[in-house]
Amino acid sequence: LAEEPRVQASLLITLGDAHSGLGLRRRAEALHRRALEHRIELLGDDHPETAQSRDRLGNTLREIARFDEAEEELRRALATREARLSEDDPALAETRNNLGLLLLERGQFEQAEPLLRRALEVRLARLGLDHDDTAASQTNLGILLKDTRRFDEASALFEAVLENRLRRLGEDHPSVANSVHMLATLRYDQGDLETAEGLFERAIRIRRRVLPAKHPLLAPSLNNMASLLHDQWRLEEAARYYREALDISEERPGGHVMGYAISLNNYGSLLEDLGRYGEAEQHYRRSAALRKEIQGEDSRSYRRMISSLGRLATRAGQLELAEKLLVESESWYREHVGPDEPDRIRTLERLAVLRRAQGRAAESATLLRSALERAERTYDAGHRILAELSSELAMTLAASADPTPCHEAVSAARAVTAQKPGSEITRGRVELAAGLCHRALGRDSEADQSLALAEELLEPLLGGGNHWVRAAKAG
Repeated sequence: LAEEPRVQASLLITLGDAHSGLGLRRRAEALHRRALEHRIELLGDDHPETAQSRDRLGNTLREIARFDEAEEELRRALATREARLSEDDPALAETRNNLGLLLLERGQFEQAEPLLRRALEVRLARLGLDHDDTAASQTNLGILLKDTRRFDEASALFEAVLENRLRRLGEDHPSVANSVHMLATLRYDQGDLETAEGLFERAIRIRRRVLPAKHPLLAPSLNNMASLLHDQWRLEEAARYYREALDISEERPGGHVMGYAISLNNYGSLLEDLGRYGEAEQHYRRSAALRKEIQGEDSRSYRRMISSLGRLATRAGQLELAEKLLVESESWYREHVGPDEPDRIRTLERLAVLRRAQGRAAESATLLRSALERAERTYDAGHRILAELSSELAMTLAASADPTPCHEAVSAARAVTAQKPGSEITRGRVELAAGLCHRALGRDSEADQSLALAEELLEPLLGGGNHWVRAAKAG
């Protein structure tokens, strides 16, 4: 079609979309870029067809996490379409949706929400409820609502989209798998692990049946399933899913780069739990480098990795490095997020554990009490984080000049587990804290019993290299 360049550009768009759908996003980028070059040359920079190419290229760049370039192309496409198209044109809604999704992935929720809502409004009015683009807009708005913890609204959207897609497409369709996956992530965030596990299994089954082998869309379901199993300390099962997700991301580098960074972090966390600190650090640092490149040093995603590296350094005995990383993390969270954000609570806990390791028990106790106060405002009364923070406080008080109050913290931790037993790991951590508290108070017989129980609960799941297991044996 060299002699029909305008038709050639349209065909390049179609080919680019097809390659993107197959997960071959680097090839899709090249095709969309060629189409854009043709259209600029033929039609000029402000033609609606040129805007279509900018939109497609920008969305493909978003999918491979080149966010700065993507935002530039999408904003230029939006400017052209706003100037040349009517307010209710579906093409304008398309660019608003894609730019909103990019801003959502960058964590810019307030900017993303009006774009996503307007795109959905237009698509509902012009395309109807049964159109694929309408379902995509509902899903994207649902993701934003989920990420901002408006779970009921997100659930209503995800359930409606899944019901609609099942009716129109049947079970064995990639779009149905996407809806099942998104509903699973919501249930996971809500703490309904049993329901989430069944949904992740279903999404994985569908994706294995209907997508090419090692398609990038399979990796997020594998990674989320692994993370769910990891939360339940089913580490051997989790490791298998983590490794398969990493294999896909490493073999298909044109897939979702941010998803790869998440997989690296999650598998690193499992290695850390097993006491394999050197391997864990390699995975964390690779994840941190990707996040810094993709989202920048001021992103929550990157700062989460700095906090995790600080925790790892404390456990590995690298206290100077831990000091640098955790003080930096706590300072960033204090400046950039709300006082009761989960990541900020965890960073306070990690800094407190470091202070204990440095022999600064009074500071450690103050930090842990602050973290507990915030967690009590954020989580349900039976949430495991309350037992974990109370256990850490008990261990800090046991290491202080006056260990007497440690028994109160142990009682608080046991009250949480009595209300909601949780995993054997949480119970093991509580018994470890109880053992160290009893030892500090001179109750050696009770200490031996609690420490033996902690070891019995923890070692079969975590192995002898885990830091809590070693502490139980040394206590």
